[in-house]
Amino acid sequence: MSELDPPKELRHLDITDNERVERFRRAGYGGSVSDALSTVGVRDTVFSSQFKPLRQGMQLAGRAIPVKAHSQADLTDFPEEKRKLEARWEADGGHPQKRLMRCVADSEPGSVLVFDCGGDNDGVQLIPKVVVDEVLLRVEWIFEKENAERQQLAAGMPVDEVYRVFGVL
Repeated sequence: MSELDPPKELRHLDITDNERVERFRRAGYGGSVSDALSTVGVRDTVFSSQFKPLRQGMQLAGRAIPVKAHSQADLTDFPEEKRKLEARWEADGGHPQKRLMRCVADSEPGSVLVFDCGGDNDGVQLIPKVVVDEVLLRVEWIFEKENAERQQLAAGMPVDEVYRVFGVL
């Protein structure tokens, strides 16, 4: 049985979110996360190719705090509409920016704000909370296996032999 066989039972780790984030940063990248998710039956979690990192090589991992941002018209010349909007904000817990700041202040360390601004220069892959530890363990297994492959290639093993021994590249 391989570390990547479908799980009979999902494993869970007794670690903090910050520890999870650090372990994903060490071992994870988009391909290994997708592979690990697939083995636990989770698919279609990679966002559109229109989402891109802010700069090449950037990696950000953490518990997502989604934020939906909206553009807003200046309602200075429309006092009744402005009053209605402010009343709605009050009913929802205050001005949206103040609610956002409270959300940030109350978030756990290691949280990542994910903004939907209607145009989005981001890169996102979703890992459902229920499988995050299982995926982390599988990503780490993939990382170790790939390191062993790299060592064999660096030592001179032909690529077709690496493929025969390890099954994947």
